[in-house]
Amino acid sequence: MELNAPDTHAALEMIERALASESIPPRIARSCERLAERLRRPVRVGLLGYEPDQRARLFTSLVGDGLMPAGGDWPTIEVSFSARPRTCVTLSDATRLVVQGLPEDDLLERDPAFVQIEAPFGILRRISLLYLAVGEDPAQQAPALAWAARRLDVAIWCTRRFSSAEAAIWAAAPEGLKNHAHLLVFGAEAEAAALRSRRPADFAHVVAVPCPELSDAVSGVAAVPDPRGLIARLEADIAEAQREDIDSAKLLLHRFGLVPEAGGADAAGTGPDRQEAADAADRNAAAPAAPVATRPEASEEDGRRALLSEPVLYLKRRARNLFETLDWQDDGEGDWPAEVLQHCCDTADGLRDRAATWPEDDAEILYLRDFVNEASDMAVLLQVEGGAEQAQDAAALLVQLRSEFESKLPVGLPMAC
Repeated sequence: MELNAPDTHAALEMIERALASESIPPRIARSCERLAERLRRPVRVGLLGYEPDQRARLFTSLVGDGLMPAGGDWPTIEVSFSARPRTCVTLSDATRLVVQGLPEDDLLERDPAFVQIEAPFGILRRISLLYLAVGEDPAQQAPALAWAARRLDVAIWCTRRFSSAEAAIWAAAPEGLKNHAHLLVFGAEAEAAALRSRRPADFAHVVAVPCPELSDAVSGVAAVPDPRGLIARLEADIAEAQREDIDSAKLLLHRFGLVPEAGGADAAGTGPDRQEAADAADRNAAAPAAPVATRPEASEEDGRRALLSEPVLYLKRRARNLFETLDWQDDGEGDWPAEVLQHCCDTADGLRDRAATWPEDDAEILYLRDFVNEASDMAVLLQVEGGAEQAQDAAALLVQLRSEFESKLPVGLPMAC
């Protein structure tokens, strides 16, 4: 079965035109390149957890028959799309073998540890799939999950009842693995509903996958799980992720005037608050620069102090509010990274609005304005990526902004109140 993808062609063209224009800073250009790569790349999905036989059958039902030879226990397998089939095998002694075509019939007899397969199956245009072969021992699961976390966008923990042992393993799994994770239950919808009522931690959804008995009583042929519920869930995930990436690209490029009017800030999903801020910035940029009120005998340092003291106080207040919020935040409650990232984006946008009216005849002020604009763009990109590490980077960005502003204040002069 193939997944139905939203059209990303226009978004990729928009990003490519922006990169070709050479009108955006190098660091932002690199971020746009990463965003374009995410839009082009299939979503990396992993089947983790217990139930190795059922996971193998689900893997087959998703990709199609004929991928792996029958019989024997599977090693860890990663399969991605290619028009020309190709198999790369890492044996248990670290020897690597490369074969043009799908795995050969004697593959499992060679004691493979890791098999990477490129195959022309339709679903692989939208997802790449990882089957993680690991025992139920937590000592084995922990390093295996840490390895898998670096290779996955969506983690699927497969289970029948999600035992306390499984819950403990998952609780110790890397946080990056939990950013987009689902709990897959081999069984009827009623069994999945029972697990939902328990609210297992760090899973966005609980998905039921009907799974007949291991073999048909009449034919003796192994039955396969029904993947339609999982495919529907992945379709929704992929569509949502691509919409977010497309909206983020529009929001970012709108700042540089590289988004057509029809796809402006509203189309980018910036929301009313961001739209008002963007409109205000545009109006301020078009207006004459507001003169700094100085005495005829006032020095350049006096003028800079008058200009920068209010933004410094603003930064101090915003930083204090941020850390007070974090002090009151209980561990495990709420989406604190999202709150931090939103706070940092709003703070950077507030500085951008102020910088739009600054004069053009002071090199130090021009440097700060460029720094603010780049910091605001970086805050948006960190918010797009999301996560605890990005929130920490955004908070550090506020500290860096405050340090830059304070470094430009004349030494020994008090701030204007």
